[in-house]
This record gives sequence, structure tokens and C-alpha cells, in this order.
Amino acid sequence: MKCILLLANYRTGSSDYSYKLSHEKNVMWFPEPHLFPKDWSLLQESVAKDEPFVIKFMPDQIKQFEIYQHIVASDCYKIKLTRENKIEQIASYYIASMTGIWNHANKYARGDKYIVDISLRQIITSIEIITKNDILLDTLGIKFNQELTYEKLLNKSLLGSRLVKILEPENYAIIKQRIEHEYNKSR
Repeated sequence: MKCILLLANYRTGSSDYSYKLSHEKNVMWFPEPHLFPKDWSLLQESVAKDEPFVIKFMPDQIKQFEIYQHIVASDCYKIKLTRENKIEQIASYYIASMTGIWNHANKYARGDKYIVDISLRQIITSIEIITKNDILLDTLGIKFNQELTYEKLLNKSLLGSRLVKILEPENYAIIKQRIEHEYNKSR
């Protein structure tokens, strides 16, 4: 199989980076194809024909889809993508889950001011999801060809090829404080 797999935790710039890789290699791009029926069909065709492509998904999605298991077990080039700043990563996941805004295609990404409600339950869920995926990335027994972090991608100007970072809500500092408090309790 001639693919590049970006196995990433949530909120690590994986969509942007995988997009950039696909355009550099001039191959199909599949960002979490299970979310898009058309992409899912194209992925299945590409795997069947042994065509090159770039795919990204998260470790907690592997068990749900046989084709992801097949890709992980293949000889494709595997990149592990995580984030060094866990509080900001969890805050990003929390904000996305609370607003339903996962990418730049929304007015909040372009500059409208907004506030995100504080939900202790969702903060705890966000911490659990990010923590679970970090553990999975470390314990799945996958030999990665390359390991990167969001921060390294930013420092090397490897992000910014397509997607715009979402504007932080006006109460971002409060959200981060609450997350840090709960995160420290869970450690």
C-alpha cells in the first residue's frame, strides 16, 4: 500500500497537515473518511486498487472500522501526531465540542466574538478523550516512521496551508483555568 497514514490525537492540526501532505504528493486526501460517504467509497476504491493516498484518523476510531485496521497493519508510511500543550489541546477540543465548530468553515473562525458555556461534564469528557487517545497512540504497538507534535509543525511552518485556526472565545482564559484544575485532579 502506498499511503501515508497520519494517526493523530484530536486538535493537533492533523487535517491541515494531512491536506498539505496530500497536495505535496499530489494524491487523494482522506480526513476521517468515515464521516463522509463519498470519501468512504473513494477510500475503499483506492485501497482495492492499491493507489497512493494520504489519510488521517484518530486512534479511538481504529476498532470501529476494518479498513482502518487494514491501513494500520499495512506497510504505509505512518506518522504519529500529538500536542505538547495538553491544556490548550483539551481547551480546543472542549470548545469545538461545545460549539460544533471543528474547522474554519464557520463565522467564529473568521473573527466574530463569542462565549462558550462552561460545562464541568464536558470538560471532564474532553480530558478523558484526549488522554485516552494519547494512551492509545503510545500503546497500540505501531511502529511509526515519524513522530511530530502540533508545536513542531507550527515552528517549522508546516501548518497554515489550508485551514484557519478558530478564534478563541472571549472566556478562553476561564475555560483553560477550569480545564487545568480538572486535568490536575485527574493525574
